[in-house]
Amino acid sequence: MHRRLGLAAAAIALLLQLAGCGPRAADDGGGAITIALRDSFATFDPAFALDPEQAPYLRLVYEGLVAFDDSSRVVPACAQAWQVSDEGRTIRFEIRQGLVAADGKPVTADDFKRGFQRLFRPGSLRSPGAPQFAAIEGALSNGRRGGSPLGIDVPDARTLVLRLAWPDPYLIEKLAQPRYVVPVGEDGELRPNGPYRLGREASTYVFTRDPSWRARLSPDDPRSARAGVLDTIRVLTGIPARRALLGLESGRIDLLCPVPTEYRERLLRSGTFGHVEAERNPPIGWWLVLNCELAPLARRDARRGVALSVHRPRLPEELGDWIEPRRNFADDGDALAPGYDPGQARLAFETARYFTGVRAGVTVPRGGALARGLDALAPAMARGGVQVDPIPVARAQAERAWITRRGTTAALVAWQAASADGMDDLAARLLNRGLESGWAGNWSWYRPGPTLDSLLLRGLREPDPVSRAAVRDRVAELLESDLPFIPLARVREAVAYRKTLSNVGFHPRDGLVLGAIRRHGSATTP
Repeated sequence: MHRRLGLAAAAIALLLQLAGCGPRAADDGGGAITIALRDSFATFDPAFALDPEQAPYLRLVYEGLVAFDDSSRVVPACAQAWQVSDEGRTIRFEIRQGLVAADGKPVTADDFKRGFQRLFRPGSLRSPGAPQFAAIEGALSNGRRGGSPLGIDVPDARTLVLRLAWPDPYLIEKLAQPRYVVPVGEDGELRPNGPYRLGREASTYVFTRDPSWRARLSPDDPRSARAGVLDTIRVLTGIPARRALLGLESGRIDLLCPVPTEYRERLLRSGTFGHVEAERNPPIGWWLVLNCELAPLARRDARRGVALSVHRPRLPEELGDWIEPRRNFADDGDALAPGYDPGQARLAFETARYFTGVRAGVTVPRGGALARGLDALAPAMARGGVQVDPIPVARAQAERAWITRRGTTAALVAWQAASADGMDDLAARLLNRGLESGWAGNWSWYRPGPTLDSLLLRGLREPDPVSRAAVRDRVAELLESDLPFIPLARVREAVAYRKTLSNVGFHPRDGLVLGAIRRHGSATTP
């Protein structure tokens, strides 16, 4: 009798597990979700991924030397430990044993050395992130004929040594971002090594969890927190706002991030869907970037006229309170761009000999929040003498324009600083990306010249916080007078999702935490 009861209980337990009701489904997660994006990514190359919204997807596929934990502290990743010596001028990383890339081959210190070197390729191949690592020995002349090699040594397969020309207190923090320095093979190709594998279908990115990645982790490995729960994350691209809304309501789409601006208030006030809002630290900012090498904005007075015609309060009035107007060039600085004054704007244009004002073509990603923001600013700018000609393009094309600036008069750019230090942020935007090896452009579209470059480098080298802040303020004062770009706003992110999902939230540095999301109930295939 007892034996029959035991067999019956075992059979019931087995049926419950097969039906997905057992404890294993709750513990291990699994399942799939579908996310809708208005546009595709411009690139999945971490060295060129400027868009802050792309960071969560890069983290699925690539793992660097270090990473951020949930509290934004830097913790080990591919490097199990690091040691700083020589008063901050030498950093020695110890690479984990047993690391492999998606191709199954070992990841070594040489792969990360090539990752650093790849940022400093000459000309248009140079990464916009190169100025963030200017402290490395040889960085200022690397890529120039006869220039010094980068100060990176590999004593053995598991040791990487960085030699710095001056101490950089934020270098480890920069390496924790899911971009810039990732493993690179001998053939120069990127070596994905994250917990998910990236595949492509028509207009879709498919991120598939790699079970072997987690299986290789030791029980005390902090990377297990980033192993991911979902089996598959499907990202549909080219989805208009209306279709995204209908997909969310019907269940064919599980999550919208960013939330379409047209339906943001509707979705975030709805009791049908879950939602989360957050601001990153450092925050994401919107900037109006002016090409200082093309008429009419090559003239300083014309740039001042544009700045005086920008009426920032129109942004929250038209788009919502998730946008906060800003005028300062650095979050921790006092220098401000001019406020709205259409009369003075017209006088500035007359001084520049543009007596009827100017026409400015502004490149902006189509169909998104930046495009709506430009529409909100345009009427007030017209009163100041600026006829805004929106140039809406696919986001991928807009991001390429942010870097190449070719044929573009102005653009709206979303940007997140590499660290909370204002000096470091300004250097990332302004420091000549070519450095001593020649001009290669940066997203500010501004050729600051040796005087400003020298000032930026002086500020980066300055260890005293008060002196560093003084140099930062001098740089910001130059920006007040020259205005290569105009601060517009700081923005909060939002996600709307079906309540079949849980653990949906934002990381304070990297945005949406895709690896933590869990799905409950049956999955819907798009």
